[in-house]
Amino acid sequence: GAIIASTLAFFIFSINIYTLLASFAMAGPWVQSIGRLRCLVQGCCHGRPSNENIGIRFTSPYSRVNKISGLAGVPLHPTQLYSMGTNIISGLVLIRLYSLGMPSSFIIGMYFIMNGIGRFVEESFRGEAQTPYWAGMRIYQWIAIVNILFGAFFTAIPNSGVLSFQPNIESL
Repeated sequence: GAIIASTLAFFIFSINIYTLLASFAMAGPWVQSIGRLRCLVQGCCHGRPSNENIGIRFTSPYSRVNKISGLAGVPLHPTQLYSMGTNIISGLVLIRLYSLGMPSSFIIGMYFIMNGIGRFVEESFRGEAQTPYWAGMRIYQWIAIVNILFGAFFTAIPNSGVLSFQPNIESL
């Protein structure tokens, strides 16, 4: 959605597409972390069974863990918390890259790379029954690999400009 919106804004308003995408990349980890709170409450995106020390239990009869997966009261990997943790780390790294004045394309690429690595690992702990597999891995792990490759492509784009949140006073 962000790519489509940025492309439309580029053609309609002549806004630098790299600046828009880098802005979305800077906000992405924080927004995704907040969204995982909903997953934690609802029980979606849950983990596979784990040991008592790290597992969380879902007991609500309305939780997707109980309705779909039939794992009521079983300690599960808290994959929602794993996702929040990797997103917060990614967000902090992106803030650091911005503070160093890295090019917008590099920030975009690093977002995709970190998101892909985090998602790939997180998916290895998932336990949702309805997640399809392909060639021995969850479909979301394949998407994570594509994200990493997409990120590598973006980090190699030269002359994309530096992301700046300072207003252009001359245009006011």
